[in-house]
Amino acid sequence: MTLIGGGTAAATMARFGLLVGRAFRSKRAPLDAPHGHLVAGGLFLLQAVVLGLLAAAGVGGIRVVEAHVVFLLIGWAGGVVVGHLPKLLSLSLWVWWPPGPRPKQAQLYLRRLAVAETAAFAAGVEVLGLAVLAGNVAAARTGAALVAASALVAAAAAVAVWRRRA
Repeated sequence: MTLIGGGTAAATMARFGLLVGRAFRSKRAPLDAPHGHLVAGGLFLLQAVVLGLLAAAGVGGIRVVEAHVVFLLIGWAGGVVVGHLPKLLSLSLWVWWPPGPRPKQAQLYLRRLAVAETAAFAAGVEVLGLAVLAGNVAAARTGAALVAASALVAAAAAVAVWRRRA
């Protein structure tokens, strides 16, 4: 039953992935941080599903389960939340701007910092997950350091956005 449920979930996510892919191909604007996190998160979710099915089948031992948790909780769940932080913070500041002329919401959003955070996060989670799967401690530390660096960039972007308020 576990494998049937996992297979059904995988098929549903594949369909969703096709719909998201079609939407991104029709989009003319450059890739943004929330979109980047969504795409990376989808890939992490796919890896988590494969590893979860392997773990359910009893293949690979504890490292498969640990890598599954990295890709699912850090990569997908954490990434989707963190990816929206700079955009939502700048939108919140714009909504609560004092009376008078408002800047454009895009002026409050630091796109380059957010995209840099997305790249560091995606690379870090990928390295961390694969290192956990392989049992490579040095590579796992490198991946964890990239994830930590992405958190620092996200925090710096949040502080910079917050300071732009009137």
